[in-house]
Amino acid sequence: SYEQAKACLEANFPFPADNRIHTATSIKKALEAGYVFEDLAASPPSTSSPSIAAGLSFRPVQLTKEVDDLATAPAATTPAGTNWRAFHDGITNVFIKARDAHLAYSAHCFRQFQFDQGLFLAHMTKQDSEGYRIVVIGVNNKFSELSSLNFDPGNCEIDTIGGVPAEQYIQTWAEQYADYSKDANVRFGRAFSTPAFDPDEDGSTFSGSFATRGSLPPEASL
Repeated sequence: SYEQAKACLEANFPFPADNRIHTATSIKKALEAGYVFEDLAASPPSTSSPSIAAGLSFRPVQLTKEVDDLATAPAATTPAGTNWRAFHDGITNVFIKARDAHLAYSAHCFRQFQFDQGLFLAHMTKQDSEGYRIVVIGVNNKFSELSSLNFDPGNCEIDTIGGVPAEQYIQTWAEQYADYSKDANVRFGRAFSTPAFDPDEDGSTFSGSFATRGSLPPEASL
């Protein structure tokens, strides 16, 4: 269950400050040696510049400083100062701000669970009279087996998530957590499913980054 996975990831392991600082030092050395866009990430170009294509957006991020801030966060006063899972997820979120497909951080020891909402978000269709609709094309087969879910919603439509219009909810999520591109349309598209070839099946689909996550989601279920 979600609660069991959360308890495992946030187990009461020793969390000494010097280990956090050593981790931050290693990350900063890797950035210095292999990432040439750190200055540009800290001071990105203005989107009003005529040389910047429409639809691109930037989030200024001082990678080294923010990693240092996480390493020295006072214990129990911020999420990153609470446990190893929150600390490493904090570093992941710092890197996400750069919106660079070639820059990512993942602590594999805290990526042992896959959190799957079980929905395949296929695409959006615009209806002038009713606005946007997000179409669900099916339920993940593996998810169905594990949860004993015995129905297929077929071509259902998701109107709202958490009381918010679905497209607005996912767009807000993609702005904060999709790290694949500086293009807002690409980030939004990453939340949806991708058709894939599977020689053992008639058709297959990879679930999008919104429905399937490797890091602990803030809520147990949508």
